[in-house]
Amino acid sequence: MAVMFSRKTLCALSAGIGLFAAAWYLRPMRHTRLVGVDWQSGVGSARCEMQWREVFCTTQRWELPASYTTVQYNPVTRGIHRVSHVWSAPDSDRWRELIDSAEHAVIARHAEPLPCDTSETRFQLAEAWRLGNEEERLYATPVRGNARHGPYWFLDVQLVPLGAAGCGRELHYRLLSPAEMGQRVRVWIGERLGF
Repeated sequence: MAVMFSRKTLCALSAGIGLFAAAWYLRPMRHTRLVGVDWQSGVGSARCEMQWREVFCTTQRWELPASYTTVQYNPVTRGIHRVSHVWSAPDSDRWRELIDSAEHAVIARHAEPLPCDTSETRFQLAEAWRLGNEEERLYATPVRGNARHGPYWFLDVQLVPLGAAGCGRELHYRLLSPAEMGQRVRVWIGERLGF
């Protein structure tokens, strides 16, 4: 027996599939707005490469002062691996303005501060905030420059999955006592068997 669908049902189903596809396609672009970048405006000048299990797009040009965005995402799920916006300020005053602006923007979204170890990152300033299942990070440091470029002030605002490498989380290990080990095994077995 054939199942008949009304035109209204088929239209509603088609619209739902279309909305899902659009949301899936736009997922990386939505994330770029969280670090203050309208990816749509830069997409025309972006260069993208397909790497193993990852698409890497950048608007980077190799001149200073620079301002560019990179987006790394999974091509199948379109889940974000990293969104990064980099500025190189010509002087420390402009650098400080950019840092203050980035900090105010993330605080305005009621983000929860997280630890970020400057000795691990090797940046003069390293901060992180939790935004749901993601982290926004701010890295900043002065750069001495070289023969081609004089000194400049570097700033990078990133959006990464929560707990991603880069802020040097301190892990402290402790051996379990035999009683604790037995308790953990019982809990683990109980979870697997549904008790």
